[in-house]
Amino acid sequence: MVIQRKFQVFVSSTFKDLRDERQAVIEALLNAGNIPAGMEYFTVGSESQLETMYRWIGESDFYLLVLGGSYGTIDQVRKKSYTQLEYEYARKNGKDVRAIELSEEYLSAKGLFQNQDDDYKRFIDIVSDEAQRVYSLDGLEKSVYKICIDYMRNYDTGGWVRADYANENAQEKIHLMKKVEELENKNKELNERIQSLENNRFGDYTFEELLEVLKARSIVNEEGETLSLLDVFMNNIDTLTHGFVLDDEIGQKLYGSLVTFKALGLLWIATSVTPQRLRTSKMGGRFYLRQQLTGN
Repeated sequence: MVIQRKFQVFVSSTFKDLRDERQAVIEALLNAGNIPAGMEYFTVGSESQLETMYRWIGESDFYLLVLGGSYGTIDQVRKKSYTQLEYEYARKNGKDVRAIELSEEYLSAKGLFQNQDDDYKRFIDIVSDEAQRVYSLDGLEKSVYKICIDYMRNYDTGGWVRADYANENAQEKIHLMKKVEELENKNKELNERIQSLENNRFGDYTFEELLEVLKARSIVNEEGETLSLLDVFMNNIDTLTHGFVLDDEIGQKLYGSLVTFKALGLLWIATSVTPQRLRTSKMGGRFYLRQQLTGN
């Protein structure tokens, strides 16, 4: 289910000279399904109201600045306009900032273009590079729509969601979390089974199959006793682990069984030493430990 989010947008601009423009922006935001926030109902000039604006900016999802033809009312303590103070607060607090600049042609046609003082020019220089320039009220509304669409594409969190949508979404998340947990448990179980199977494999044989092969084959020792290859392997593990050459006495003694041990992968030729030595392979060591534990 697609969750319908409404984003709160703080609209910042001078107020008295841009009433029509602010109204156009607010209507565009509402038509786009979002929630406009601004200071239409406050009289600029007191510290508490500035703090209120800061709080509203903090609670909003993004900040939208509309630049007109005047710098606006100046805060006497900070010597900056309230519009610039709002902008700087939004930037400082990591808000997503969007800006629209009304063109000189539009402002002149409406009689809103004023002689710009140095403070305003400096503010324009800071903001103009990121601002979209518009030439009509229709262009202003279209720019607001584009900003909303772009924001929704890039931010899938935040915003306001109806309680019933939020509850359905919460239930869906719980369901998905349970599914994820079930899949993780199944994956763990499969990995354990795979590991168990791998631990039970000794080359082409399972442990039990290899055990039977070694039990079924035998040699006769110097005393005339018949010994299974399993007994030979287990009784001579120290010698096999240390390694030996075939010309050694022990090598000659065990020769009849060595070919089988090597063919089964229980021995390997250590080529890093001279003369080359036969010694227990990793699989041979694992088989010996397994047999010690089971005692078959």
